[in-house]
Amino acid sequence: MPRKDSIPTRGRSTEKKALLIGISYHKGSGRPGEKLEPIPTSIPNVTKFAAFLKECCGFTNTVVMTDEDGVGKRYRPTKRNLKREIRALRRGVKPGDRLVFYFAGHSDQVPCKTGSEEDGMDEVLVALGGLKIQDNTLHNWLVKDLPKGSALTAIFDSCTSGTLLDLHHYYCNDVYRPWVNKGARRSNTFRNNVVRKNCKGTRSPPPSRRRSTYRKGSGEASDRFPSLLQLIQTGPVPMTLIEDPDKHYGERCASPERQFACDGWCRKMMPRKASLTHADVISISSSNDGQVSWDASTRNGDSISMTTFLIKILKQYPEITYSELMTRLNHAMYSFTMKMHDAEREKHARRKAGRKDTDSEDIKSEEESRGEMDNFQDLQLGSITPVDMDRLFRL
Repeated sequence: MPRKDSIPTRGRSTEKKALLIGISYHKGSGRPGEKLEPIPTSIPNVTKFAAFLKECCGFTNTVVMTDEDGVGKRYRPTKRNLKREIRALRRGVKPGDRLVFYFAGHSDQVPCKTGSEEDGMDEVLVALGGLKIQDNTLHNWLVKDLPKGSALTAIFDSCTSGTLLDLHHYYCNDVYRPWVNKGARRSNTFRNNVVRKNCKGTRSPPPSRRRSTYRKGSGEASDRFPSLLQLIQTGPVPMTLIEDPDKHYGERCASPERQFACDGWCRKMMPRKASLTHADVISISSSNDGQVSWDASTRNGDSISMTTFLIKILKQYPEITYSELMTRLNHAMYSFTMKMHDAEREKHARRKAGRKDTDSEDIKSEEESRGEMDNFQDLQLGSITPVDMDRLFRL
């Protein structure tokens, strides 16, 4: 079966624009009383991705924002500057234009007060200075009102970034990863087909069917749906009972409705030839909500993270489908994570072997300081509508 190109607008671009953000927090710049851990890989990542967009994808209109020493105030990634540059990225966008938004830095979670998040937490992007941009705010700045026919690809190389763009569909865009044992891991895979977990409540029946016209019993469970025997005992049975029994039933409730747009089975409900009625918006995140993203710095100052493998795969396979891209990217990150786990285990074993007699406080301090050895990353592909995973990926 021949592969299909991505939606037509991604093949007839009139302009390509990109906004790339890399924050290292190298001076620990955060809000008063808040310490932000430095991320040495952020700036190398954004530098490599900017070069890739220019050399391999033809992007010439690219804005790069970092907190490197010597960068002018205008292009330092503070919250105010980010808002201005995101608006500039969107300004004048026409059908056929392609946009790329890239972020490497800290992201976090805060309690959701509106009930709009399934896990009860909103994702936030942490700007320079520690100010946070909430996921729905980022969505409004970046996605809302993009014209039909335009395309946006957002890439987040940060922790807890699964739904950072607050799109509708994530679970249904997941790919099968046979090399991962999900047995005891925190995963939403086993919950995707459980509709009742997203129940809003019940719907009221039409007014004509809300209450029975017959006298109810004395609080029995069957009062809600009177049986034929009950109706006979309480009075004559009209012929309409046989024609439309529902008219004589008591108050009903409907099956639960989904509160959230995606439950993992959305593609089965899509029309076979569905056309987009909005902008084509895609997000790729290096981790699921609540997960830690692994990265590493090499001796020559380079970086290894999701960005590294994404660039490598796209260079090696310029004609790659969404399904193949996410499969290869997940496998590359899984292999890298396993190496990081092994390194952490060896470090912990050496520390344990060389540890002398210590009191409980020293042991507690050591346990808290050592790196994680069992965390994996579930890379996320987000979209407004379910992605046709057999289409070619285009930036």
